[in-house]
Amino acid sequence: MGAKENILKDIHILINQKFKSPEEAFTHFNKDKDGRLNRD
Repeated sequence: MGAKENILKDIHILINQKFKSPEEAFTHFNKDKDGRLNRD
């Protein structure tokens, strides 16, 4: 695997550990509730 794939894998693991569902993760990052993810 390349560096990009390793980073994406690590991000996936971290998100799975912190959130119970993809919807919960999306809600967390969609702070202004506009249906788009925020970068901060």
